[in-house]
Amino acid sequence: MSTFAKLIEAYREDCLAREMSPSTVVGKLGMVRVFAGWCLANGVANPKAVTLKTLEDYRKHLYQHHKRRDGRPIDVPTRRNHLTAVTVFLRRLKRLGHLAKDPGAEFEMPRVERRLTQVWLTEDEAATVCKQAALNGRRGVRDVAMLEVLFATGVRRIELVRLDIKDVDFEARTLKVRKGKGGHSRYVPIAERACEAIKRYLAEVRPELVTLQSGQALFLDNRGNRFRVQQASRLVGRYVALSGVQKRGACNLFRHSTATLMLENGADIRHIQKMLGHRHIGTTEIYTHVAIGSLKKVYANTHPAARRSGGAPAVM
Repeated sequence: MSTFAKLIEAYREDCLAREMSPSTVVGKLGMVRVFAGWCLANGVANPKAVTLKTLEDYRKHLYQHHKRRDGRPIDVPTRRNHLTAVTVFLRRLKRLGHLAKDPGAEFEMPRVERRLTQVWLTEDEAATVCKQAALNGRRGVRDVAMLEVLFATGVRRIELVRLDIKDVDFEARTLKVRKGKGGHSRYVPIAERACEAIKRYLAEVRPELVTLQSGQALFLDNRGNRFRVQQASRLVGRYVALSGVQKRGACNLFRHSTATLMLENGADIRHIQKMLGHRHIGTTEIYTHVAIGSLKKVYANTHPAARRSGGAPAVM
C-alpha cells in the first residue's frame, strides 16, 4: 500500500471517529484520491512531499481540466470544493502528527461569489404542490407529509431522509435534525399542519410500507426502505413539475422558500441561520436580497426624503 493510500485510510478513520456522516466522508475521500492520483502521476510520491507549489500546480490543473462528458471546464465552486478537500486533508494529517508542517497553511482558496437562486415558492404555490401530491392516493399521504416537513422546517434533503420517528416531538412541535451538515445536530420548530400530515401518514400509510429492514426511519419508500437522497429529489421535483407552478427545483426549492418567506415576514437573520443549520452567518446572508422589496416599501412610506416629490434635501 502506498504512503498516500495509508494516510488516506488514516484520514478516513479519523473522519468517522469525529462523527462525520459516511456520505460526507465518501465525498471528501473521493476528491482526496483524485489529488493523490494527480500527485503520483506528477512525481509527488507521498503527502510529505506536497509543497505550496504542488498545491498551486494542482490549482492550475483543475482550472485547465475539461469534463470528458461535454468538454466543458469545471466550474469555480467545484474547483474550490476539490481544493478545500485537499487542504483539509493535509491540515488534519499535520494535526495527527503524520506531517511535520501543513503545506496548505499559506494557500489562498479561490473566491466564490455566493449566489442564491432567484426562484422560490410563495405560500400559495407550496400549497399547490402539496395538493398535487395529495392526488396520488395513499402514497400521496406520505408525499404530502414529506413536502409539509420541507416547507415547515427548511431542512436539507439529506436531513429529511435521515429523520427517524422519534425525531418528531408532536407535543412540543419540534423536529430533531440529527447530524446535519458538518455533523452537528439541531432542533427546529415544526408547524402544526406538518405535524398533522405526519400523524396521518404514520397512522394510515407507514404500517402498509414497513418491513423488517425499515427500522425507525420516518419516511419509507414503496419498498419499505428509508428514502435515498436522489429518490427524495425526484419525488419532490416531479410534484413541482406536475403542479403547474412555473418554477424549477425540488427539495432545495422548498428550503429556499422557507428562508425567503421567513425573512420577508420579518424574521431575524440569526434565527433563520439557526433554522437552516448554517455555521456562518455569511451563508445565511445570501437570502437578504429578497427583503429589498419590502424594505423599499417601508422606505417609501417612512423616510422624509422618499416622501418628497423633489430629490433635493430639505433646507435646514
